[in-house]
Amino acid sequence: MQIFLSYPSEERPLAERVHLALGAAGHDVFFDREDLPPGDEFDRAVRQAMRASALLVFFITPDAVKRGRYTLTELKLAQNQWPQPGGRVLPVMVQPTPIEVIPAYLRAVSILEAHGDLAAEVAHEADRMLAARTLRRRARTIMATPVGIGGLILAIVLVATTLMVWPRAASNGASLAEAGAIQGVPLQAGVRERARFIAATPEGYAVVTALPPEIVRFDADDRQLGNAFGLPGEPVALRQTPRHLLVATRSPTGIAVVDTERWAVVDTIPLDRTNVAADPEARISYDIASIELADGIVWVVTHETDGEATLLRLRPNREWVVATSAMAAPPDSLEFDARDLKLETFGSELWAITTRRNPASLYRIMGTVRVDEVSGKDVPMIRCAHDVAENGSGNMLVLSCDNALQEILAAGRDLTLLRSQPVLSVDSTSGDSTTEIIVPDGRMVFVALNTETSESPVRARILRVDERGSVKLFDEPDAVIGSMAVTPRAVLAVLHRANGGWDARRIDRQQ
Repeated sequence: MQIFLSYPSEERPLAERVHLALGAAGHDVFFDREDLPPGDEFDRAVRQAMRASALLVFFITPDAVKRGRYTLTELKLAQNQWPQPGGRVLPVMVQPTPIEVIPAYLRAVSILEAHGDLAAEVAHEADRMLAARTLRRRARTIMATPVGIGGLILAIVLVATTLMVWPRAASNGASLAEAGAIQGVPLQAGVRERARFIAATPEGYAVVTALPPEIVRFDADDRQLGNAFGLPGEPVALRQTPRHLLVATRSPTGIAVVDTERWAVVDTIPLDRTNVAADPEARISYDIASIELADGIVWVVTHETDGEATLLRLRPNREWVVATSAMAAPPDSLEFDARDLKLETFGSELWAITTRRNPASLYRIMGTVRVDEVSGKDVPMIRCAHDVAENGSGNMLVLSCDNALQEILAAGRDLTLLRSQPVLSVDSTSGDSTTEIIVPDGRMVFVALNTETSESPVRARILRVDERGSVKLFDEPDAVIGSMAVTPRAVLAVLHRANGGWDARRIDRQQ
């Protein structure tokens, strides 16, 4: 099925990347308007392309929604063709744009705000929407047949029978409580739909929200503590230290430093062209993907959305510097690639791990001197790892390709496997594509798994792992866990749903 890609000319480089990602996924994309003839033939070709399309991908930027732009003409064609945009229109927030200037037609559906590689996330969401349309169309076709009608009658009978039996099962101490527990308890309405990140606090937990950007604190019983306080921009990354929360923001881009004893923003560190020491010709991205504080130094990795992904270090004079520009790499190491990296400290050492690529790579960042790479091509134990955490013994925790939790002793670039423990039970499927979040807590480790399988586009699970084995605490389809925190009583998780919405849940860690 054809996809119509509508974008302002200023975003052509990004549109080319999205075009390639959609094409690689097997979609026919109407993209290159510049090759069309001018005048009436141009308009006719655009109208014909829209009629032949099953989905419109619309880049939202301040330029795209300006009066007189051709992107609004394309949007009008889509609205005439599909009065209801649900399942037909995928708006993508490319540049921060005031909600009030975005056409109501686009606001009627969930707007995709990418937090990783935008092209990959657009391709994934387009796949999901088109697959859902295909499934609904097939279902309508089947239901129009005598066999389909008979199946519907049978389903109604089965549901009625289940409803009669269900209360009896619940009274015997079964299913209702268990079914509710596996999905967790939604956090406070009005906060959970805006949640982007979550952090544990001595009193309970704090939720970092968007729309508007702010931090809301709660005690262990989910009661709000004090008033929420605002952040300077939309939150895009979070790092917690014993005394502070470092919140990376967009529009403006920078870091808000939150004192967790005073619960106030005590500093803001901007990140833009004016305070980065770099070659003026360098195409550096300023869209923060990951943030870390290592041995008193602030580091960030940026996405490759508005330029090249880059590792940056903050100097004492509050000037950012491209960290790898003066670093030496070992002779047998590949060129340092900052795309899709997550930063993590081990003692005073800074490490980074790839969050999307297979095979994965680990990077040991030695101050301002060098970067050591450990490639999953050479070390099978990290081949499929997409998160790394430090346990109480100072060792690394990563997942293996078969989703076993591995404890690894790191001595420079030499990694030694100390022990391995299965996380998933036999219900896991070989060949699953998994990303994970690992949070150690004393003798327990909590693992969030976001798994794509042939049976399910995406599935979110949380498991508790200790010396006795693993216990599944949470399981929900069509969602991805983007942030997780652990308190003495609960596991808190922020979910990004396949339909574009957000949610936040509390899960009993001892169930």
